[in-house]
Amino acid sequence: MGAARDSTLPRDLRDEVLAVPLNRPARPNAFTTAMAEEPIDVYESANSDDEVRAIVVTEACPTFCAGTDLRGTGNVFGLD
Repeated sequence: MGAARDSTLPRDLRDEVLAVPLNRPARPNAFTTAMAEEPIDVYESANSDDEVRAIVVTEACPTFCAGTDLRGTGNVFGLD
């Protein structure tokens, strides 16, 4: 798993804890459809990695999440 990747959800594994910071500081972590899909990859990867004992979702900027990115396309939270 290892260090951060170029992603809206980079990953950093330390002491069996996988930190997954939201990483869109230019848009105060406003949630996108990509960010809605990426956690599935994170969880599946962590599930198959014996070094991961916990996952913590955090932020890479002062704002945890401003909500849905209304400038983006797609239905982020599956709402009609």
